Amino acid sequence: MWYLQEVEGIRKDVQVINLSLLNTGWYIGQLKKNMPEYIRYTEKQIDEYFDQHHMTSDGFMRRYWPEKKKIQLPATDSSEKIEWEFGPTMQVNVQGKSEGFIKIQDQMVLELIAYNAQMDWKRPIYFAVTVGNSNFVGLDEWMRMDGLCFRVVDYKADKGIDPKVVYERILGRYLPAYRNLSNPDIYFDDNIQRLLQNYRSAFLQLAIYFDETKINNDEMEDTQSLDLKINYDYIEFYKFSTNDKKRYILAKMEELIPSYIIPFSNEMVVAEIAGMYSDVGESDRGKELINGVDIKTLSLKKKIRFLLYTASRGYGEHSIGILDKILNEIELMPEKKEKYEKYFELYAGFVRVDEKMIVDKISEFILDKISSIRDQVLMNALFKEFGVIVYQGGNKDFAIKVIEKYLTINSKDLEAIDLLYQIYAISKDDKKALEAVERYLAIEPDNKEYLAIKADLE
Repeated sequence: MWYLQEVEGIRKDVQVINLSLLNTGWYIGQLKKNMPEYIRYTEKQIDEYFDQHHMTSDGFMRRYWPEKKKIQLPATDSSEKIEWEFGPTMQVNVQGKSEGFIKIQDQMVLELIAYNAQMDWKRPIYFAVTVGNSNFVGLDEWMRMDGLCFRVVDYKADKGIDPKVVYERILGRYLPAYRNLSNPDIYFDDNIQRLLQNYRSAFLQLAIYFDETKINNDEMEDTQSLDLKINYDYIEFYKFSTNDKKRYILAKMEELIPSYIIPFSNEMVVAEIAGMYSDVGESDRGKELINGVDIKTLSLKKKIRFLLYTASRGYGEHSIGILDKILNEIELMPEKKEKYEKYFELYAGFVRVDEKMIVDKISEFILDKISSIRDQVLMNALFKEFGVIVYQGGNKDFAIKVIEKYLTINSKDLEAIDLLYQIYAISKDDKKALEAVERYLAIEPDNKEYLAIKADLE
């Protein structure tokens, strides 16, 4: 942006502020020359409050912020207000006690926004999407995504988007700015490739918005003959069905930022895009994307997350190959509880995404693995834990199978028999519940609680 302003002379009315440099007195002094309405300190005050070489103790204590504070600013409509809480962003040792403070940049951002509000929001304020959340001074609820930036607004936008604004910026007036991104002879270094993912993110946010809101779409039919090469204006685009909107956005994203030149940097982005292709009836394209992910380079945690998300988006059967790789990797882990918790995580994940075929396969697999554990204590604990997980996942019959198999190994485990009774009791199967009670009493005949339960059941 500095280059565009200083060399190309573009949008010199925009004041770019570097948040890192905003922690220094010399930079604040420089900004004051450009925007005196917003920085109202004298040069002496800037030295005493913000310059690390001349800062006074009084200047330092101006940023004392021991706890969350409520901040209020007037909205454009004078009868309304912006209100949020902001807590300390750093801890400083003061006379042997850790005290809360805010950074210089936090103080300056708060003041810039406050002065802008006092002047009836004279100038729009934006944060780049690349800025970390910790720099938003608690304003997340009052931000709207406008493409590659978040705009501070005087209503709760919760980082949502204005679809028209985003569309106009990524597929409207700035279309000519997409230059050479499809040219295989151009070298894009890692930094450029990483930054371009932010452009992809804007396309995806727009597609997700229309998918979630489904505004004006249920009445519209999908158009298979839709020409995806045409550059439609927003009014034309808005008339498309939900699926056509997503198809068009995905097509333009690939046309303008082709993945064969600028690869996807995150496997979850691939999973999201594949899910959208599934939504619009183009699963084959989604499978190509999923197959293009180098699973070997991902951590086990990321592999599991990727597998479960792609399964949830319609690629359950296609995910079996990935599942087998993950199971093989887990098998190589040390024979400890953590290993089996990974199996349980997979099972619970597939239950959530309602992939019955895979659930059945992995259920039997886990049961066999637990049955072969040599550490008796570990095996006992895992059998019962798995039985509970299976039951909570809605599979009563398999939960009973797990516990019954365990009881063939350790028939006198009262905790397991109690689990069996609880399952039958909740299911209102009094006959089976009574059988479980009698098994319990055969081992502990004087248990008053179970004697009472038996009397009730009889």
